[in-house]
Amino acid sequence: MGAVAPLVDVTNPVNGHRYIGLNVASWAAAEATAQMFGGHLASIADQSENDFIHQNFGNYGGTTQRLWIGFNDIANEGTFVWPDGTPTNYTNWSGGEPNNAGSGEDVAEMFGIQGTWNDMPDSGGTYLHLAVIEINGGTPPPPTCGSDIDRDTVVAGADLGILLGDWAQAISRSDLDHDGLVTGADLGILLGDWGPCH
Repeated sequence: MGAVAPLVDVTNPVNGHRYIGLNVASWAAAEATAQMFGGHLASIADQSENDFIHQNFGNYGGTTQRLWIGFNDIANEGTFVWPDGTPTNYTNWSGGEPNNAGSGEDVAEMFGIQGTWNDMPDSGGTYLHLAVIEINGGTPPPPTCGSDIDRDTVVAGADLGILLGDWAQAISRSDLDHDGLVTGADLGILLGDWGPCH
């Protein structure tokens, strides 16, 4: 897996699962990416979990998002399932959904504005989507290291840019030696860690 920086990374205190948000174009690519992280697109077991995802991802960056979730009827039209085998005891479809409009709407999205679901084609149509990946609490996260300021699993130019932007300030993310100020010592640590995290 190449360097991938989650836009959102939160843990649900109710089930202990980690949820990360990534910009991924198609549903299939989002599910494949989720599996590389050791999880699947989010499976929603109840209203509480639906609310958690809606509240943490639905308005990411101050913009209402369309969210890829795992619900799909790819294998059997009209029979929606979760990719991780979660029982389908709960749904939150918008009125009139799923409607398979124009045929080929085999995957589900959550509307960030109200948290209800809609069936869509795998491509997502003309809409951008934020993939919500769910990782069981027992699965280790992708590797990170202290100098990986942007948490994309590699120490590179983006981290250097953040550190230089924080220069001579008391900003903990770039204060790698924890002395209270971003200085040359922190730059030395970052350069010493340059490359992929292990």
